[in-house]
Amino acid sequence: MKRFIALIMVVMLLIGIMPASMAATKTAGEELRDLGLLKGDTYGNLMEDKYLTRSEMMVILARMLGEFDEAENYKLKSTFTDGNNHWAERYVAYAQMRGWTSGMGNNEFGYEMKHTAQQAAVFMLKTLGYIADTDFTWTNAFQKATQLDLFDDVDVEPAEDILRGDLFRVMMRTLNTKMKGETKTLGETLGIMGTVPLKIQSVKANGLIQVLVEFNANTWADEDALVNVDNYIFEDQDGDELLDMNDDPVVIDDITVNDKVVTITFEEPVEQQAQANLTIKEEILPVEADFDFNFFDTKPPVATSAAVVGKETIKVIFSEPVNPATVSASDFEVEDGDMFIRGVNLMNNNTEVNVELYAELEAGTIEVAVGSGIEDFAGFKTSATTFDVRVVVDTTPPTVSGYKDVSKTGVTLIFNEDIVLTDDYEASSSIYHTNGSNLAAPISADDIDGKELKLNFASNEMPEGNAYLYVLADTFMDLWDNENNKLTILVKVAADEVKPTLTGISVIDEEEIELIFSETVDEDSAEDLENYVLQNSSGSELEDMIDSAVRGTGDDTDTVTLRFDEPLLGTYKLVVQDVEDLSGNEITKVTRSFTVTDMTDPIASDFSAKLYNPDADVQIIVVRFGEAMATSGKYAVNDLEKYVLEDDDFLSELDDVTITMIESNKAVEIKIPEDSLDLQDDQSYKLEIGRVADAAGNYTIAMVNELTIDDAGLVRVESAELVSSTKVEVTFEDRLTSIDNSDFVVYADENGDNGYDADEKLTVTRVSSSVNSDGNTVLTFTLASKVDTDAKSVDDGDDIAFAIIDQSSKNQYNEVVEEYDNVLVDAAPPEVEEVYFINSDEILVVLTEELEGGTFAPSGKNGFTTTSGTLDTATKYGDRSILLTSDEDESDFTINTNVYYNEAAGIADLEGLMLESFSKTDALEQGEDL
Repeated sequence: MKRFIALIMVVMLLIGIMPASMAATKTAGEELRDLGLLKGDTYGNLMEDKYLTRSEMMVILARMLGEFDEAENYKLKSTFTDGNNHWAERYVAYAQMRGWTSGMGNNEFGYEMKHTAQQAAVFMLKTLGYIADTDFTWTNAFQKATQLDLFDDVDVEPAEDILRGDLFRVMMRTLNTKMKGETKTLGETLGIMGTVPLKIQSVKANGLIQVLVEFNANTWADEDALVNVDNYIFEDQDGDELLDMNDDPVVIDDITVNDKVVTITFEEPVEQQAQANLTIKEEILPVEADFDFNFFDTKPPVATSAAVVGKETIKVIFSEPVNPATVSASDFEVEDGDMFIRGVNLMNNNTEVNVELYAELEAGTIEVAVGSGIEDFAGFKTSATTFDVRVVVDTTPPTVSGYKDVSKTGVTLIFNEDIVLTDDYEASSSIYHTNGSNLAAPISADDIDGKELKLNFASNEMPEGNAYLYVLADTFMDLWDNENNKLTILVKVAADEVKPTLTGISVIDEEEIELIFSETVDEDSAEDLENYVLQNSSGSELEDMIDSAVRGTGDDTDTVTLRFDEPLLGTYKLVVQDVEDLSGNEITKVTRSFTVTDMTDPIASDFSAKLYNPDADVQIIVVRFGEAMATSGKYAVNDLEKYVLEDDDFLSELDDVTITMIESNKAVEIKIPEDSLDLQDDQSYKLEIGRVADAAGNYTIAMVNELTIDDAGLVRVESAELVSSTKVEVTFEDRLTSIDNSDFVVYADENGDNGYDADEKLTVTRVSSSVNSDGNTVLTFTLASKVDTDAKSVDDGDDIAFAIIDQSSKNQYNEVVEEYDNVLVDAAPPEVEEVYFINSDEILVVLTEELEGGTFAPSGKNGFTTTSGTLDTATKYGDRSILLTSDEDESDFTINTNVYYNEAAGIADLEGLMLESFSKTDALEQGEDL
């Protein structure tokens, strides 16, 4: 079970003699004391001019992470030898046990040593929900905290000892900073600023198909989040998906809110005594929380009430959802059977049954009996129950008593009684908002559930603020045949200021994925291909791979389907930006990873076969399948019985024939002695292969797959790329077993003739060889001198190219490399050429190639931070430079200012290759005024 960590920021300061300040303007420490977060020493002194010790920081951390009681009552000793009955020894021992500290070395902790700003930064980030080694590291913790403005009014270097007063100012800033990924600040989350956060009173099952979640209040920050199925995750006790009775993952069918209780109903019930865990996301609660509970149904369903709701209809309400398969007209009896039942209709998640009669009811009292045959999903049956129900003839038309689930795209109207459509309903005129042209989508029977009517305005959105809905007369009637008068309903559509988020990526197949957003997205921005960037697992852009983006329709307008030009396989990254919701809120640029597994059946057209060493003592046939294949089981490719040469030569029946898996199980090597079968050169042999499967278990549709066996050929270049200013990477389509470096040259095309000339050759200091995941050779050439990272020469801008000028290198079958001469593909991200100190207000970062202006925010720091100066903006300057400017009201830059860049900001070159994180910590070069 995940742990729900309550962050409690209370600091106990134990030693001091300074009196409390009586100044009118309170210090940060005094503000913290007023909030109940600070006590001071025995006399209330805050000692803001004293330094914080390492011991005191362990106490602070224990309180901030909600583990102070455990630390205070911890009985074991630490391994540190310098405790000497120190007052904080138990807290230090607990911190060591929890892995918060490992001491200072030599088995000493340093109880009274001063604490640094760097260490304080780490702890403040943790209170805001940031995770060490995921969101920040020890090295960049102070930099990250500075980016969040936690140290804005504190003049301290990372390695400096921090004063108590400085820590208090940092704490106040932390309290007023939003939690990671949240709209609330830490202070609001802790409940000491703003409203008290929501809490869960209880989570319990109602039968085997419903879960009731009771909150401590019904003042929701975002009521729409309560009915969003993505905000609830059901798992079993092992952390796997919770399964229903059909062994399928449970699917939430409906979520309703009644006062402080949220009722979650599944499509199918779960097993009796199933142990479950419900995670409720931070979109609902201040901090994500999870709760264990059991589906242990020991009580039969109870018919709790019955009432006449129409001239021919009686509604019976049950205490829990009942199994529709067990409900029939025979389970009910009206007036001892004198009134015949036409049928029954379940609604409201199977907790209500409308019993429909043939005859009309008259004023008075009738007897309604519920039999003992109706079951819940645990198989418990109802007890026979009888109700005396009063019949009061209703002559008033139905009216709207309220609404829920309102957004610009729709609303659910709640009537004062059950309704049905009349024959006068016209989809082209009966229901609209604002004016007659803003029609609701056509209503079907599924849109009416007893008293509730779900209206869809996705094609004609309602305005924010006051929206007037109009329902023409005689569109609906109640179950007494009373038709509605013309209705005008004022619906308040809240202004949407919340950005959409990408909540998930679902892989449909190798060429299609579905993006799931937190809300309906604008069709134009959602279908703009420029808003999506596909990258490989290393973050390099895969250009022109996305073929189309299509937003869903109907209930799926929060989804976008991306199709690719080529099949994907493996792990990828997708960058999503500039997608808007219907209110124009733009998504924060996000990068998400997803993995595509093999879902495609192998087909013979993707197979190939080659014959090596014909007429030799041992002849070799290599069959390549294009993907990893099954090596065991019914459809294993290393089964000789699956291979037949023409003229019915079954290879399994020939003497001394062997088969071996090669090339990472993507190919087989079949060795055939000449004495068993003499294969000739320049013959067009056919090879038949029985049904085989790939490593993922997908198998060929055809039972027999026929190939033509080709003669040996050449080893081709798959790609040749510049990967940095000094490295060229060449990938071949096969593995080379003999490599002659003199076959290869890297050159600058100075003559501009798109071909290699001897005087154009660049000096290569090293050639290294490796094998990629496909089993193919990759050669990396290290250049003696840098070239520009746009694959051009530094001085003249000539294309950098790769050529194969001789053919001595070959694979294990003596196939030599094919001649090749082509310019390099630019796969090198921009690099820092130099960082110049211009003056006290300006620093210029010069890169090796032109930058894409669209990857910069119009203003802001764009991933840069500085020390010994207050950075204001970092913006594009010219084609390939970035200008850093200081805040005129704060400290100035110096030639010794440190400059840092975080690649998460996404600054990229014209090919979309992102500038990598860097730091410049030695003295800057002096530059000229701009």
